[in-house]
Amino acid sequence: MIQKFSRFVNSGAGLEKTLRLVQCTAQVVAALTVSSALVVQLTTVKLQLALARRYFRFFGFIDSFQRMSALLGKDGFSSVGGLIGLAKWTCFGLYFLLEDLTTLHAMGVYSVSWHDPVMDQANTFWLYALSFSVVGSIWALLFGPSEQPAKKESKKKDQKAESEKTVPVKATPSSALIQQIVVDSCDMLIPLELLNWMPTGDVVIGSTMVLSTLLTAQNIWARHDEGKPSCGNCAVYGKKCPGYRTSIPLVFLNENKKVESLFSKERKRAANNRPEQTTQTQLVSRTASAPGMSDTGLSVLRFLLDSSWENHGRCYFLDQFTLPTEPDGSPGPLDSIPVLYTLCRGEKANGAPLLSLRAALDAAAFASLASHANVSSLAIQARKKYGQALCALSRALESVEDATRDETLGAIVMLMIFEDINSERQSLMSTHVPGIQYLLKLRGVKQLSDPATRSLFHFAFAQMLIQFVGLKDPMQINLDWLLDVLIISHPIYQMMSGNIKILKFCATVSQLLSSEGAGQPTPLSVMSFLEQGENLDMELSQWHSDIPEAWLPRKCRKTDGAEVILHPDITSADVWNSYRGTRIILQQTILQIHGCLDGCTGKAWRSEAICSPQDIIIEMATEICQTLPFALGEIDPLGCPTRRTGRTNIKAVQGFALLWPIFSVTQCGYATETQEAQARSALRQIGSTHGIQLGVALGREGVSMDRPPTGNSRVPNR
Repeated sequence: MIQKFSRFVNSGAGLEKTLRLVQCTAQVVAALTVSSALVVQLTTVKLQLALARRYFRFFGFIDSFQRMSALLGKDGFSSVGGLIGLAKWTCFGLYFLLEDLTTLHAMGVYSVSWHDPVMDQANTFWLYALSFSVVGSIWALLFGPSEQPAKKESKKKDQKAESEKTVPVKATPSSALIQQIVVDSCDMLIPLELLNWMPTGDVVIGSTMVLSTLLTAQNIWARHDEGKPSCGNCAVYGKKCPGYRTSIPLVFLNENKKVESLFSKERKRAANNRPEQTTQTQLVSRTASAPGMSDTGLSVLRFLLDSSWENHGRCYFLDQFTLPTEPDGSPGPLDSIPVLYTLCRGEKANGAPLLSLRAALDAAAFASLASHANVSSLAIQARKKYGQALCALSRALESVEDATRDETLGAIVMLMIFEDINSERQSLMSTHVPGIQYLLKLRGVKQLSDPATRSLFHFAFAQMLIQFVGLKDPMQINLDWLLDVLIISHPIYQMMSGNIKILKFCATVSQLLSSEGAGQPTPLSVMSFLEQGENLDMELSQWHSDIPEAWLPRKCRKTDGAEVILHPDITSADVWNSYRGTRIILQQTILQIHGCLDGCTGKAWRSEAICSPQDIIIEMATEICQTLPFALGEIDPLGCPTRRTGRTNIKAVQGFALLWPIFSVTQCGYATETQEAQARSALRQIGSTHGIQLGVALGREGVSMDRPPTGNSRVPNR
């Protein structure tokens, strides 16, 4: 059995079928699994195997055209079966040839703008070839004779009586024809799905691929078993061993399937929504009555009369969700988006990465203005653009070159913002973060070499930190490789390096405390974790030791006597609040270790640290609350009140960065009622002012991170 399998996989046809079986199995499992991380892994396996199998059929057009030539030489036009065969092999040859033209693009070696139309044409010829194959098999099954005359020309032209004779030709068994019909019919679903002529879904496609692969692999297995001189069949039959049989040309398939299965629910919802027709007068009337727009001047109304909601949404988004580069050269929040968006809006903008970024930014832009101005028609347009972005993004992820482009990362960042604008997180978990960790690793250790696109990495890193540290979502891969990325000598990247260590520490402690039985921690191991956590906190608290003095916060008192913290600008305030929020979560983890020590030793653990975790949490929560008046734009860097309008005087992207640090105050467990009320009010204010529905959701009572209890956790004594 092992020898048979070895002969099977060592043949080109057998190895190709083995890879195909693994590919379609991964496709089915990816469509049925609920783990987003596993979906990304299986999708990567599927796409890589699909590309590998293309190499097996690279010269398939030669065999197809040879068979077409052989049919022409045998007067293939004289019979229906011959005509069908000519059409079939012509289409197969054209399919293989057109697919070969896009091989370098699929490998990520040389990208071309005409990849998609050429592949659509190739898949069309593939569908025609399979259709002719089915028709030919049905024709042979219904009308094919058991014997047909084959003409042999005599060497002597004057001997007409002996020039022709009937030679018996073994007919194809009906079972083989039926099997071929089943195989070709199953495979026809693949080009129909790729061309979007008859979408059936990954489960159906993968299942039919499994069936057709097993049927064809069965024949290949038998052929290679009989073709070996060592098989013993020749001795049984009493005939000379023929050696290897001539292989029947195999139909190699192209299953560079989309990865839209990750987002099938959103795509269906987007396809069912249709934008409503609204007149310009209705739009202006609705704007005047929309919340937050009542104070809009006549100039804004004239602008709306002269431009569409879509253009206004793009302008609003680029104004509110991006900031220019800092004076010292540091990247501003999402400062690279305007440049990338300008490229993807050009007349020559082609390719999946550019198309995905354009659609994703439109989706986020339309959603932001729709939520801000309460425009339902624009919200429907945003949902439609969201579906288009997912389709284009799936094509961008088919090749390594496209997946690692800045436009692809920018598109995913825009989809994250779209998700938070509409508050579509699942139990506060982002659906895009589990996959972006793989994308960042794919981009490599040099992804920060271009300062113009560092802001995309900053945003993606911040979202990963929120999900993996704050929300305790398990990591799918080890993120230690990021330490090789964050080698830039800058306090921000030093803090990021410390955050990676904290992320890994919190994940390890969470796993340790959830273990049972033999996996329960010992007092010695728990003490080791406690020491590690305290060292990480000390390292994190020193992140600002080398920053300029102008970056340091300073305290002052407002006119009403309340103490506030001032920063040079809003961006630096957001950075400091992010540090405070991370330190709160780290101290909560240390409190869990204290509770574990209580259970292991049977007595209350007393920390020898200068400041207890409770004191540090209270200090960080207090500082976040004291920063809010400045961070929300209520006072300027000198502490003087700004003009109050009942709304925040900051950009939406600055308010976006404040959400999770403020939310950590409501979840720390040691904030006063006044501080918690102040934090929830700030969250709702940010959400309502800038149309970020996530802020409104986080500001509601009862919303929590669902963390394990801090300070009182117990484990049984060993």
